[in-house]
Amino acid sequence: MHIANRKLHCNLDKGPDFLTKLQERYVIGEAKFLTDYGGHQNAQLEDALRLFKEKKGQAIRIAVLDGVVWIKEGTKMYRRIVELEETALTALLLKEFLESLQKG
Repeated sequence: MHIANRKLHCNLDKGPDFLTKLQERYVIGEAKFLTDYGGHQNAQLEDALRLFKEKKGQAIRIAVLDGVVWIKEGTKMYRRIVELEETALTALLLKEFLESLQKG
């Protein structure tokens, strides 16, 4: 959180789950594995998406989400993710996403 706030000016209120540097770009992210629907799991999803609330700073912000969130059966979690204008992806695609940032 110290680097994200002091060096990158992200104005975070809690430390991100990860921070990485790719050439001159920084990526910060929250990671969650959601195993069920409702209650606590919805709160965990919202915790991950809170990273997108404020777009200050010099870092690309992403949410790495896995589990039931990707089941398309009309769930609230899935709808919430697909309606995002931000980057949310499964950990299975994280390496490819980071490599794409290095190329472009």
